[in-house]
Amino acid sequence: MALRKITKTQTDSATWAADSPGIGTDILRDGVLTELRATVELTPSATLTAANRADGLYRVIQNLTLEGGGRTFFTLPANDAPEGGTLLHYLNRLDGFSLGHPDGAIAAPARTYTPISFVFHAGSRPRDRYGRPNPFDLTAFVPSLQISRLRANWVTSGNDVMDDVVTISSAVMRFTVSQVLGTELEVMAEMAMQDVRLPPGTKAMVPEWLAEDYPHGATASDYATERNIQGGAWLKRVSLIEQDGTATRALRAGDEVTAVKLSLPRGDVELYKAFADQMMLDVPPGNNLEDDDGAADFQGNVPRGILVLDLRPHTGPDNPWGVDYGLNAVALNVGDLKLGLTITTQASNDHSGILLERYLPLLPGQAFA
Repeated sequence: MALRKITKTQTDSATWAADSPGIGTDILRDGVLTELRATVELTPSATLTAANRADGLYRVIQNLTLEGGGRTFFTLPANDAPEGGTLLHYLNRLDGFSLGHPDGAIAAPARTYTPISFVFHAGSRPRDRYGRPNPFDLTAFVPSLQISRLRANWVTSGNDVMDDVVTISSAVMRFTVSQVLGTELEVMAEMAMQDVRLPPGTKAMVPEWLAEDYPHGATASDYATERNIQGGAWLKRVSLIEQDGTATRALRAGDEVTAVKLSLPRGDVELYKAFADQMMLDVPPGNNLEDDDGAADFQGNVPRGILVLDLRPHTGPDNPWGVDYGLNAVALNVGDLKLGLTITTQASNDHSGILLERYLPLLPGQAFA
């Protein structure tokens, strides 16, 4: 069989239910999975120009995971607010994907729902060298054929996550899967064609994201609040979404975590140290942000409370693979790598959602097709 690149919206879908710990859907396993798009067809109880709180559309997802073979390939920081879908939306924007939804105004019979797109891109190059979409990027992939069952799990909060007045009446999540079909030798030949450069002794890279919902217990100066960053994998990106727990629906906040540091304490090495204001201003503008009613909910703004640290630009000639995979933390143990936070203001139930985008090496002798 000659190598093929296939994108397909599968028949199996997920139907929304309020406060669900996991709405499961089997995902196609015809080849190695390079990109998964989840499109939610959300039907509100009334047109969204009537009422919609900040980030309302993205709150249809508390968490969305892709799991199989005892491993979690994709996940998000999750709590009942929820803002995991919001973080994924802005990571999609950073990676060059589209806005992800149309205008919020809907009217029957032309349309009774609003579609919202969330993208999990397995590899490190969502755009090719010409700036075109790159859904078959083989810098990393999910080895679907070696997994007996690949499952997407959709975790939800209540139906009032968008607004007290306009709630979720129903929603359906449809999955569009991009896969590369072929033998191992054919896939590896395609990797060579894409100029995929792997660390020595590595056959391929597999995504394994980790996430944490961290409640702030107190204020902290000079990066004094520290979280251990788990080793055992390559670390591409560390992202945070700051959440004000005092509002009716937790809003993103720009005045809680005001500085971020990533360090290797044992070697007294600071890899990154920056104020949060600059980090927030580096995020592309989005919309559906305003905490008020009407069409203003869909105007463009630079988001508050989204902090993204991409480790790929921080690598040098001693780590030529870092341009795709970031920091080599494979040999690091607990406590070797720390995330330091300066927390300037704190109120009850303030949170940081922390997402680590990681890659695990697939070693020679481990099959993927």
